[in-house]
Amino acid sequence: MLTLLRTNNLIARCAALWLLLGAPSVEAAPAACASVSDPQHAAAIAAAEAWRTARWAKVAARWTTAYVIPPPPPAPLGIGSLPRAREMGAPDTPPKAIAGLASVAALTCTTELAPSGAGFVVHYTARGLRFNEAGQGWSRPLKSSVLHVLDIRRATADAPFNASEQPEARVALIPGMRLALPTAADVANASPRKARSIKTR
Repeated sequence: MLTLLRTNNLIARCAALWLLLGAPSVEAAPAACASVSDPQHAAAIAAAEAWRTARWAKVAARWTTAYVIPPPPPAPLGIGSLPRAREMGAPDTPPKAIAGLASVAALTCTTELAPSGAGFVVHYTARGLRFNEAGQGWSRPLKSSVLHVLDIRRATADAPFNASEQPEARVALIPGMRLALPTAADVANASPRKARSIKTR
């Protein structure tokens, strides 16, 4: 696994594997977010949209996010420096964080009541998900993939809705990824083309 971290488009391969394992199961077919008319449910969707727009920006005609995957914790007591550990694939130097961009051609928002009846669930599904690790080139796009499954809840009845990712949901992004809006420098480093303007809406 440590050896794989050195190769390009690791995230794309992991995303494809997750898709082969299947999508998260739901009790009923979610409804399109745009079709929701209930004020409480609409407020929950607005909280999900605020969560998304803090991470995904419109770059040219695609939604794009900058990601960082933290390195795994170091081996305890210097085990990684032992000859036997190196034979098993442990690197000679501590692994570094993996940074890159993820981009999708289109995002679809669907929603439903939470199975517990407390709050709502919002799903973001993507068409054409691809990755560019450290400016090494874009991976082949995935046809369709689940990006995020968000729990939308209130701490109290009069508190605003709060969005958080379901840790158990099977999605195309690796758990622990830190997402942020991409900068013009991020876009320039990911593509030989001149960076284009970034819109957050």
